Amino acid sequence: MHAPDLRKREIALKANRRDGGQYYKRFVSVGTAAELKNELRRHDMRELHVGSIYSLNSNLAKFVSSGCVSVGRELVLDLDLQDKSIFGAVSKDDLPACDLAMRTLILSANILRAALIELFGFKHFLFTYSGRRGVHLTVLDKRAFDLSAEARAAITTCLSAPVFKHDPRLLFDVITTNPSFGKETKAAIAVANRQLLKRRDVGGVGLLQLQRDRNRFLDLLFDPQLVVKKFDIDLAASTRRAAIDTTSGEACMAVITDRVSGSRFFASRLKLILFSIVWPVLDAGASRDGHLMKSEFSVNCNTDRVAIPFDLIDDEPEWDVSECPTATALLAGDADAVLKFEKGRRVLSDAIDRARNDRKRKRD
Repeated sequence: MHAPDLRKREIALKANRRDGGQYYKRFVSVGTAAELKNELRRHDMRELHVGSIYSLNSNLAKFVSSGCVSVGRELVLDLDLQDKSIFGAVSKDDLPACDLAMRTLILSANILRAALIELFGFKHFLFTYSGRRGVHLTVLDKRAFDLSAEARAAITTCLSAPVFKHDPRLLFDVITTNPSFGKETKAAIAVANRQLLKRRDVGGVGLLQLQRDRNRFLDLLFDPQLVVKKFDIDLAASTRRAAIDTTSGEACMAVITDRVSGSRFFASRLKLILFSIVWPVLDAGASRDGHLMKSEFSVNCNTDRVAIPFDLIDDEPEWDVSECPTATALLAGDADAVLKFEKGRRVLSDAIDRARNDRKRKRD
């Protein structure tokens, strides 16, 4: 939305090689949609990635002597399931497991938006599902586009809170000890904690829904390496007995919270585990000027899913991957897939219009 001339926007094309590998063609410079379509067809490309806007046509950036330099890029923050591995890594090849885990990533994206509003005053955002295991949050404010490399790094550093790494020395409540987090961020975290306990069949994460879920959570809370004293052993055993047969995730968490309240260590550990599940873990490199990100509506080579923009309501942050169309269904003219695509297109158009109108009001 910030490029008056499309030729100045860096575009990269990704394709599958005949030997099963993949390759990129960077610094593609096109002036129209028809030219881009021809490039895609000529190279049998599968994915479209976009990067910075340059002072001259982006294909000249390959040559140092050209004087072609980056003049800006939207601030894009990348959330990926590979960074949310508190219960173990989710294989990128296990698509059903990725789909289920995406619900937690959505909660993290909602928290990230609240923190960006409170800490930096940004107003305009676009959420995009990557097509497999990621969510991109793009800040559409003009001043985010103009940020220096140092400012981008400072933002990701500020938002990078300590996360749970099975370290018994981490006995602090990050939220209450960090005064920079205001009521909006804390409210988003509270919403996330409620969504964690909602059942999966009604859009929640189902953190403590089934008995195996509860055992996994309690195994993490009462790590055998930490439960060595008699008091701790008795606490772990009594908490498990009381929590395992409760009627709901909410009831189970209430029992666990009550039981560990008498232990400063395990009460703090419980808070830190919950915080680490929902707090966004950022890929610092993705926000750098010059980094390439998959474009909206690009097709994921591995899943056939389209990178689709979506809306997220801050007090009920739910979005399901079933709302993402596949390229195969779109090419076949499937009516449901077309409706999903058009919904994503409207989300993108509305987000850009809001940002442009706000900028126009400021100029006027």
